[in-house]
Amino acid sequence: MYNFGTGPANGLTVTVFPPKGIVVIGQNTYYVGNLGSDTSSTFTFAFRILNSTKPGSYVIPIEYTYTNDIGQVLHSYSNITLQVSNSSSSFFSSSFRSSNSSHTSLIDILGIIIAIIIVIVLVIVFLRRRR
Repeated sequence: MYNFGTGPANGLTVTVFPPKGIVVIGQNTYYVGNLGSDTSSTFTFAFRILNSTKPGSYVIPIEYTYTNDIGQVLHSYSNITLQVSNSSSSFFSSSFRSSNSSHTSLIDILGIIIAIIIVIVLVIVFLRRRR
C-alpha cells in the first residue's frame, strides 16, 4: 500500500473480511503503524480455503483505519480478488489482486492539469521558435 496523501496515516490498521468458505489464518487485523506521506508499506494475510468452497472468483473486502494529523479517525476501503480453481491433485491454487476503491484526490487532478498546461506551453513556445 502507498500513502498518496499529504499527511501521515497514524496508527494504521488493515482489517480483512473474508467471505464464507475462506478463513483467515491468524488474526484478521494487521497493525501497520504510522505511514508517512508518500511512503509505502506491506501487509500479509494468509487464507485457508475450506473444502466446501467452490472454484471461482471471491472478493475479499479490506478496511484501512487510521488517524490523520489533526486527530480525525478515517476509513478507506479496497478489495482483494481471490481466484480459486481446482488443480489436478485436488488442491486449490490462488492468485491475488488488490484494487483500491478510493477516489482520485484533488492533488492528483491538479497534478494532471498542471502537466497538461506545461505541455501546451511547451508546444506553443516550440511552434513560435520554428517561425
